[in-house]
Amino acid sequence: MHRSVLQHKGYIDFARRNTVEVISMEELDRAVEAGEYLETYTVKDAYGDEVKHLVRFPGLTVDQLRDLSNGPAIEFMEGGRIPYTAIVDPHSGDQMEGVRGVVSAVDLMALVRKHGKALETKYGKGIERDLWDRVADGAVQADLNLGEGRIAEAMGVWRRLAELTVRQPEVLQRKVEAVKEVVLASAAERLDALEKEADAAKVRKECKELARALRDTDLEARAQELASRK
Repeated sequence: MHRSVLQHKGYIDFARRNTVEVISMEELDRAVEAGEYLETYTVKDAYGDEVKHLVRFPGLTVDQLRDLSNGPAIEFMEGGRIPYTAIVDPHSGDQMEGVRGVVSAVDLMALVRKHGKALETKYGKGIERDLWDRVADGAVQADLNLGEGRIAEAMGVWRRLAELTVRQPEVLQRKVEAVKEVVLASAAERLDALEKEADAAKVRKECKELARALRDTDLEARAQELASRK
């Protein structure tokens, strides 16, 4: 199954546009203890930190694979024949169809197309993976800016994400709203610090910049008030 599907170039390209893979391995801990699945390669994650991904499962660490294996995916297993492939409605969490034993990449893609059409009829068109990734990347960019104290830049990232997702599904808008909440929390902390700052000129300069960045938010008036202090 791993070789015939997950390493199948055609399926990899198809999955990028049509599926989200969730893997559960019952014997993972025993395999790890035996030294299997441990060959890794080093990459840098979105924050620039080095992480070790599994060669057999590119993009996953051992801990991530373990978390997946201990998650709800194993509950879809029916009977004792492995591998077992479940096609799941992502909205309800209900299984739409299950396949016992090895399935070819071609057959699996056909099943996904069939159920994908049913999902689109029921729920409407799904979110494009590229858009989902852009929002995820934007959340990281906002975090990195905040880590360097660049609140205005982080607000700029949020505003671009908000414009990008105006007419997108609620789940995507919630992710963008979460970015906004984090940025505003950092902005509030910075305003607290500036309120105690003795250098009035510094406070005025920075608060003018913050007021522009925080326009149309609950913190705009506070930044303007601090910027006008003598």
